[in-house]
Amino acid sequence: MKGSPLFHGLAPEEVDLALSYFQRRLYPQGKPIFYQGDLGQALYLVASGKVRLFRTHLGGQERTLALLGPGELFGEMSLLDEGERSASAVAVEDTELLALFREDYLALIRRLPLRRSPRAVAAALLAHLPLAVSTSFLYVLTSVLTWLGSAKSTQVY
Repeated sequence: MKGSPLFHGLAPEEVDLALSYFQRRLYPQGKPIFYQGDLGQALYLVASGKVRLFRTHLGGQERTLALLGPGELFGEMSLLDEGERSASAVAVEDTELLALFREDYLALIRRLPLRRSPRAVAAALLAHLPLAVSTSFLYVLTSVLTWLGSAKSTQVY
């Protein structure tokens, strides 16, 4: 896990300290981790196994957003906004996750200024966030364009 992009730019002792704030969670194959609409409480780092992220649309159909494996993370927006989950997550196989809850994250960035400011540590831990946000934006944009396309084809003139 120390090689995860989440820890890129942190010194080894900072990574060890950061990992001490994560809580180990085991999910058997098929077990939901969270549902779309749930209140976000933690970021998850995949230690082993696979996780499927998906959205459920009004008609009940599911759209897979990503399949994640060891070293990958999800749920990072909950560290920032504590809002509702924009997607659901389920273990595709027996999976071990490392969960970092918001309160632990805040305690960590207060404690981690071993060689730098808490702001720099927070930036290092969330450096991948623009990719996550752009991926979410792309999904929303694609959904809107698809909806506009179907609405246009059913428009009465």
